[in-house]
Parts: sequence; C-alpha cells; structure tokens
Amino acid sequence: MGKDKLLRPAMFVAIICFFLVNFNTDAGSEDWKVYGKMEPYFVEYYNPRSLSYPAKDIAKLRIKSVCANRSKCRELHKEWIDKGVFSPAYEKWAYRLSLVEIQCKTKKIRYVTAKNFDENGKRIDRDEPGERPTNWLDIKNPWGQPEPLEDLYNIVCKQ
Repeated sequence: MGKDKLLRPAMFVAIICFFLVNFNTDAGSEDWKVYGKMEPYFVEYYNPRSLSYPAKDIAKLRIKSVCANRSKCRELHKEWIDKGVFSPAYEKWAYRLSLVEIQCKTKKIRYVTAKNFDENGKRIDRDEPGERPTNWLDIKNPWGQPEPLEDLYNIVCKQ
C-alpha cells in the first residue's frame, strides 16, 4: 500500500488530461474514429459523419493525422526540414486535417485539401500548396512509404 499504489491513479488521470488537452484537434462535436497507425509517429483518424459518395465508386471524407509521439515527430520533421522537404514551421507540427476522395474501383486516393497545424492549433502551411487536389495516388503507397490507407479503403469502400 505504498506510494506506488497512490501514484498509479494520479498518473492515469494526468495522462488522460494530457490527451484531452493536446489531442482535441479541431474535432468539434465530430466523431473521429481510428483507422490506422504509423508507428511510432502518427495515429490516423477518419470522420464517418463526413463520408459521402458524390459519384459512383467515389468515397469522399475527412481524415486527420495526429502526432502520437512528440519527440519522434520532431525528429522526423527535423530530418525532412534539413532535406528541404518542409519549412522550419513543421518542427512543431501536431496534426493535419484533409479532405480526401477514394476511387473504390481502382484503389486510388487524392487529397482535395490538406491543412497542417502546430501544437497550438495554428495553421503552418498558409503559403504552401494545400488547397489544390493532388493527382490520384496508389492507396497502398501514396507518398513512397507505407501508410494505413488500405485500412481506410476497406472501411469506406465496402461492397
């Protein structure tokens, strides 16, 4: 019955409070559901309430990528900043909100919009492209690295 048993509930409450404060990322009253993880960096969410089918075999919805490990995200973004891939503002990147379309028949995805935000909820990519749709990309490996987008495909393109 020492200090260890008293510290466990306090640590649990502190962790819950940390996540409530740091990961309430502009979700409002929307219900975000996890569809995948990119260990150890990101947790990927989708908003089922945003899901629509504007054309045959096209699913359109909002997704959110959230930094799950601040130090790992900073290391990764610093590496990309050093390579010139991102601007220095990305060192404090916390999450990205995107509107995507998925071609269910061909397993392709495109980002209609993608907006990146820092740890304070401030948009960090105002001067960069993010308001124009991307080309259609292979859902298995759209950016040259594995992503859990196939899991999202399996959710929204159920036949």
